[in-house]
Amino acid sequence: MRIAWFTPFSNKSAIGMVSREICETLRKTVEVDIWTHNREELIVTDIEVKVFDKNTDLTSLSDYDYIIYNLGNAAGNHRDIYDVSKDYPGIIILHDQTMSGFWGQYYLFPEFGGNPETGYSSYLEMHKKYYGELGGKTVQEAHNSGYYPIYDYDGMGDFKLIEPIIENAIGVFTHAKFFVNKIRKLNNGPIGYSYLPCEIQQITESKDSELSKVIKQAKAEGRKIIVSNGIVHQVKRIDKVTDVLATHPQIAKQVCYIVIGSYGGEYGSKLEELSKTTLKGCLHMLGYQSNDVMNEALSQADLCINLRYPNSEVCSLSLFEQMSYRKPVLVLNSGIYGEMPEEAVIRISLENEAIGIKVTLLDLISEKEYIIRTGKEAGKFIETQCTTDMYVQRLLALLEELGTKQKISQLENRVLDDIAFRLQELGYNEETVPSTINSIIKSISEMFPSNTSRTCERAKNLGVWAGFGYHIPGLNREGIARFMSYMVEALVRNYNINVEVWCYSFNIDEMKICFSSILEDEELKDRIQFIDEKNWKEKFTPTAYEAESLGEINEVKDNLATVAREFSKAEVFIPLIVYLDNVIGTEKSIYVPCHDMAVAEHYDEFLEKDNSFKFRYLDIGSRAENLARYGAIMFSNCKTVRDEQILKYIKNLKAQNTNVIYLPVNIPKDIMNKLMEEQEVRQKFSIHGRYMFYPTQVRPYKNIGTLIKAFNILKEDFKDLKLVLTGNPKDMPEVDQLIDEFNLRSRIVLLKNLSEVELYSVYKYAEVVPVPTLFEGGFAWQACEALFMKVPLVISNIKMTVERIESCGFNEKNCGLRLFDALNEEALANNIQHVLENREIALESQEKFAEVFLGYSWDDAAKEYYDMFFGHSEESEVDG
Repeated sequence: MRIAWFTPFSNKSAIGMVSREICETLRKTVEVDIWTHNREELIVTDIEVKVFDKNTDLTSLSDYDYIIYNLGNAAGNHRDIYDVSKDYPGIIILHDQTMSGFWGQYYLFPEFGGNPETGYSSYLEMHKKYYGELGGKTVQEAHNSGYYPIYDYDGMGDFKLIEPIIENAIGVFTHAKFFVNKIRKLNNGPIGYSYLPCEIQQITESKDSELSKVIKQAKAEGRKIIVSNGIVHQVKRIDKVTDVLATHPQIAKQVCYIVIGSYGGEYGSKLEELSKTTLKGCLHMLGYQSNDVMNEALSQADLCINLRYPNSEVCSLSLFEQMSYRKPVLVLNSGIYGEMPEEAVIRISLENEAIGIKVTLLDLISEKEYIIRTGKEAGKFIETQCTTDMYVQRLLALLEELGTKQKISQLENRVLDDIAFRLQELGYNEETVPSTINSIIKSISEMFPSNTSRTCERAKNLGVWAGFGYHIPGLNREGIARFMSYMVEALVRNYNINVEVWCYSFNIDEMKICFSSILEDEELKDRIQFIDEKNWKEKFTPTAYEAESLGEINEVKDNLATVAREFSKAEVFIPLIVYLDNVIGTEKSIYVPCHDMAVAEHYDEFLEKDNSFKFRYLDIGSRAENLARYGAIMFSNCKTVRDEQILKYIKNLKAQNTNVIYLPVNIPKDIMNKLMEEQEVRQKFSIHGRYMFYPTQVRPYKNIGTLIKAFNILKEDFKDLKLVLTGNPKDMPEVDQLIDEFNLRSRIVLLKNLSEVELYSVYKYAEVVPVPTLFEGGFAWQACEALFMKVPLVISNIKMTVERIESCGFNEKNCGLRLFDALNEEALANNIQHVLENREIALESQEKFAEVFLGYSWDDAAKEYYDMFFGHSEESEVDG
């Protein structure tokens, strides 16, 4: 394979430096030449460098298998490269989220080859072409105002102008996952990404410099070292940090804030003045410094701050550099910063920026454990995700996919051209025989579902059905709603999908809370809408006849589905739960999440507690059967449950109308940065000594009785041991009686209504998590959470557990988990004892399985759900 790599390549170009590193690694497996328009101060490499200009004969480019163009938001560096890409289509590597500056310079700035006289009309027409009347109007206003540069005029930043850069591309590669999702809306071709390479840095010793004097003095005063680096301007939001410091002098006295980077203008002057007055001794504006000095600062930092917003670059090398020193970095939840793993950065929201800065600084001063842990995780991220080998691997994967698609596309085009020619010969066109033409188009579309060469794939539409005929307080907290929110968010983030949520108005607020993570995301919020019996006319603007024909829509008539039938764009509807059979009225394809049929499997236990349960059970069964008769697809997250419960208890359900997709672990975002300290947990919940933790309701199949019996066996050998539960033992009198029989009441701690932060904090400091369950809809949630929190797990050896272990490529013997016969209290006690006496060994034993198990993400699951709902995921991103 031969590759032509177009890039700026002067020794002042960061893109050029990275290009050298990538190309030198690429050369190990393919032939690569570097092409650049730069002629002076070229980066040194032994790869062949070809210098070109507008007069260069470029016909030799046809000899390459692939041409790759690095493009960014500066015409001076990228104009010549872009001009070549117009004549020789290739793969575009996008380095910036916007190309607004590039196009302003390209058309209007003489120093970059533009012409303010003749270029304006082209600049105006480009905005009209891609952004309609609003784009044209805004350009005219900016032009008439005389504002310089024109692309910085208020409102111009809304027009990113990525479209003309990539419209001729055969593929696109970039440097962040969030940006892939943006590009996918503009280009239906192959798209891939990899984080920019960044080497892990070694801590350097302090040297004799102005910086070393500042650091030495700060440490002598007991101050924590904080560092921000890079050119100082408003988007770095350094003033937001100094505002907090100036407002809270007690914090300022305990930190040393070092800012390295050239500064000037009013913004820089204000910061410099602060360093000499209000924040003297705290804020140090060191200006531009050599790389050695900057490296020293990052080496000595206790915390780095990188609050860049808005950020136009796709990736942030400054962020990666800070992380590469294994330092905790405070960032905003935006762009590449918001994409970082929650455990690898300290992330705060723009809305609560000042509070977030204050809390982080206080935690730094009080030496909260998570600060140091975040720095270590930052280093791990750089080591595993930001290597040149990883970059090259993912890029080559895109090229491989591109080669396959090109061959398919060429075949499709030949077939389509031939069909078009034959139809013309026969005199067929849309005016003479429109139905025939439409039929032919439909048939061809079915033949070539992945054809991207002629038409742009439209967005898919997904309907979520929450058509309960009554208000459900706290619906957003129910497991069915939380599952739906995780699944839908993953789909929307990974694919071009719009979502309709249908419910009656008394549940609309609950559903908005359920999908709040989408609503609060500026990039996603417009891709979800909520429809009820009150707002449907506003949403769909029916004609008077259409509205009259549907009549009054309300929960009494339970006819919201008729509106969906007439107006919904959704190809697929997903009810929240198996008994919402009123979704059938939509007459759409229906996919039903069916996690278990515990109502049938444990019918006797439920009936014993409530005599009226019989009627509830019959109602649920009847509704589930209605969905089965309709042809709904029912999907579970466990094959065992599907085979032994779903197919067993839902009549009329055929095996071919079922599916199994494993669930990833549902962990709240940023939870690791919110955990309570151990002393606080113990004081708040009166937990003394070592403890076991089993957070679950007390139900028959949770098997808490066996756990109590095992605890009784252990109590004398481990006198400090406690059992922490979240359920009420009185819900099962036999469990409550066992506690009294074994005199364990004083050694059991009952917790109620734990928040998410409290729940995971209690997990963190537990000695062991025993999960003696007799049945689950899949791998027990408590087990998932224990693995995530790195707490030793002891779990019952039931079919659901073994199935998930085997799906990860392990078995009962080599998975490293402590498994036991679910009804054998002695086996449970023996396993708990082993963990209590060998906790570190138990943790190490389960580490490999945990890594694989936790590696299955919602992105992975989203691909499977997308394939199930809409067919093969042609739009899924390339992960290398």
